[in-house]
Amino acid sequence: MKKGFTLIELLAVILILGIIALIAIPTISNILDEARGGAFKATVEQVVKAVENNCQVEKVDNQKVTSIYVINSGKIIPKIDIKGSLPNNGIIYVNDKCAVSLGIDDNKHSAKKDLNTDNIVYSDCTSNSCASKEHILYTEVFSKIENAVNRWKEEFPGEMPPNGKTYKISLAYFKGRGYIDLNFRNPISNLCIRDVKDVEITNNNGKMEFYFGIDDNLSNESYCNGTKTFLRDVLIKSDDVVEYNVGDTFTAPDFTVFEANGTIGNKSNVTVSYVDSNGNTVSQIDMNRPGKWYVTYSYYQISSGIFYRYANRKVEVIVK
Repeated sequence: MKKGFTLIELLAVILILGIIALIAIPTISNILDEARGGAFKATVEQVVKAVENNCQVEKVDNQKVTSIYVINSGKIIPKIDIKGSLPNNGIIYVNDKCAVSLGIDDNKHSAKKDLNTDNIVYSDCTSNSCASKEHILYTEVFSKIENAVNRWKEEFPGEMPPNGKTYKISLAYFKGRGYIDLNFRNPISNLCIRDVKDVEITNNNGKMEFYFGIDDNLSNESYCNGTKTFLRDVLIKSDDVVEYNVGDTFTAPDFTVFEANGTIGNKSNVTVSYVDSNGNTVSQIDMNRPGKWYVTYSYYQISSGIFYRYANRKVEVIVK
């Protein structure tokens, strides 16, 4: 006659199995998490190598370098050859020297890399604080602000804040000079960023450091397109090209400032700068040799450190 388990024995076995499960499940879960994390890292490294290789091939073939790759729902656009499955989200930025920055995540693991380093920083993330969202803001907003500041510094060095001082420059000022697109958007919310939003620029021993805060509450679709009148409330008119002979006495081309209503404005607010054909700032135009230079007239007014009216005009000067 077979003897079965008693109820107490069954309960004891169930209790022991439960204890084993409580011990084993977290361990197994940790092993699986480590495996997924390792796979995530391997995939990210593969993406970096694939993007760098593709950039080198494009340069060898004299093609335009693909500067932005987007990972969405496990697919990368433009498509490149990567084995295995991709993470959920990501954005990869490539410059013309094939340096890569990226923000990639799978809603649990996160990877970030800057252009000026070979290191990839890995961390855990939540759905609201993952690397891809942060990197989208970097590539689509802060890199454009940085480029605008650098162009401003190169073209109008005389307008830079003194060492240790901070100027607040409105987006409208940079838009008016063509440094930033009129439809400048927050890529996360896809809303247009206000023209009056300030970029704070500080001169730190010649290096222009900037701060720009993103706030969705200050973004709205109405800030796209409808600002051209505001952007061009001052206009400078002059010849496009003027010619001289070697040995002539240089006289800066004449110009006129017009207000938005068509009346003539004040020339005293205009500064003049010169650059050579290579874009280098020079103190004056060399009339003793043939060449090409550019004269730029810049109109701006400043109040309490904030630029609020501006215009510029570039004239080509040819010495024959």
